[in-house]
Amino acid sequence: INLPMGLSNDVVESVVVSDEGFVLHTTGQPALEGQTIIYQPYIDEDSQLRWRCNVGTLKENYLPLSCHN
Repeated sequence: INLPMGLSNDVVESVVVSDEGFVLHTTGQPALEGQTIIYQPYIDEDSQLRWRCNVGTLKENYLPLSCHN
């Protein structure tokens, strides 16, 4: 997938999309710089596209609420 150049800001260092559709988000916040969250696409029972969080290297207490079990 071709993403726009310069897809970064103070919160997002980088976003990489794999051929399988996984999204690797690397944070750019100073206290968490370089830590990652991985989002995995899946189709739910209603045939809707959903995203599952895979922790990556970011500590669980910093994950978005939607990533908590």
